[in-house]
Amino acid sequence: MAVKTYTAGVTLSQHFNSSEFKCKCGCGQIKVDTVLIDTLEKLFPALDLGKINVISGYRCAKHDKAVGGRGAGSHVEGFAADVRCYYKDGSRVPSSVVALTLERLGHTYGIGYRCGRVTDEQGNIHIDTKPRKWYGDESKSMTATACSSFFNYLLPFDVTVTDRTGVNVRTAPNSTVVGSLKYGETVRITQTNAAHTWGRTEKGWICLKDGLVRFGRR
Repeated sequence: MAVKTYTAGVTLSQHFNSSEFKCKCGCGQIKVDTVLIDTLEKLFPALDLGKINVISGYRCAKHDKAVGGRGAGSHVEGFAADVRCYYKDGSRVPSSVVALTLERLGHTYGIGYRCGRVTDEQGNIHIDTKPRKWYGDESKSMTATACSSFFNYLLPFDVTVTDRTGVNVRTAPNSTVVGSLKYGETVRITQTNAAHTWGRTEKGWICLKDGLVRFGRR
């Protein structure tokens, strides 16, 4: 991890510019963790995104207090961004879909589902790379931990098959094949195994590994 100080207008990655993370109080300060940018970039291929809008990035201590914070924490340290993701057709990605995707990608730092106490469909989500695990539900608390895994907390959830050859349906994880799902087919997951790599549908169990399915109804 490396939190860096930037001036406005610096290209940070393929999709992000330093100006997007500038403190909104007008002080002009910008601090961003390079791992945070890498994490945001990983969401583009994982969800086939068109864009990510940064709602709030770096906050100086004064601005953090002005918006209800303590004047300290992941935003003030440059580790955090509240964002909204969009599919290529311009529709918003639900925050539950982003939370599940981040966890599947191995993100074990900060995820704030329903950031700012908005609805899931509005899509606002807090993402940070501060070195500690925090999976929160901001519709209930801005600070309390909500769960150890969103794969349990957000059940039931939908997945769509993205493997063009389809996905096998089994009687149990790693067990007998009893059918298959076609590319583009969407099913509801009502249970996951302990490692959250398998999900139970009404037809049987399917593998939830990246590349086979994408979270949400897409």
